[in-house]
Amino acid sequence: AWVSDEDDVPLIESKLEARYDFTLVKLLQAWHSPWSVDSHKSFQPQFRHAVKTMLLVARRQHLPNDIVHHVAKFLPRTAWPDYRACCWCDDCIIDNSMSLMQQKLVGDIIFQTPKSILLKPCAVCQVALYKNSEHAKKEAGSHRKVCNRPPFRIPGQEEEYLCKAVEASFRGDPLAPIDVDLHDLLDGEESDEDDWESIHSDDEEDVYHPTVTNLIYDFFYRKAYKSQLIQDSAFQAMYTRDE
Repeated sequence: AWVSDEDDVPLIESKLEARYDFTLVKLLQAWHSPWSVDSHKSFQPQFRHAVKTMLLVARRQHLPNDIVHHVAKFLPRTAWPDYRACCWCDDCIIDNSMSLMQQKLVGDIIFQTPKSILLKPCAVCQVALYKNSEHAKKEAGSHRKVCNRPPFRIPGQEEEYLCKAVEASFRGDPLAPIDVDLHDLLDGEESDEDDWESIHSDDEEDVYHPTVTNLIYDFFYRKAYKSQLIQDSAFQAMYTRDE
């Protein structure tokens, strides 16, 4: 293993993939959050220009900036095209990567802001973006494995609960034990024992005391990996093409 978690436990295979997918959840959560002063620079130039214009108008009308800040929170990020967005088709990703590499090699001398392209989101998950229906059909086989499963869906209450639990652990708060089906954590392996019983009490239920990594992995295993035909995480599926 080339990386370890907060408890110095090596991250390998599915545990490492789950941590990667959790990073994607955090990015999507921030991306779909309302506008704020702190996140202003992450918005596209047209959005920032609109906020600046509203602030100038408010100043001329002797209105407080708080009014503009409140209104800007209701403006969706998708109101203007974003030149940073890229079609999820493999061919488009390769072309875009090559273009960025060339710009980096030659420096800022000939660098120009690319034109914004209107991309259509996947009708199911609203995360994947495509130039047209042809590109969407081309990637349908690989995208179907992860579509509308975390992290390829707009974060909701389940993702919010997971993020809060992880953030609480980073603050030093102990992770609360959660009840789980131990058979789920065996990745489909059959146990030699038919019943799991507590040593101290016959009525006590099994309680799983997770680390941060186990908590994250358990979430993605239940919500995504287990339901996929081939238990690939989003990290693997992005690079899987149908024969």
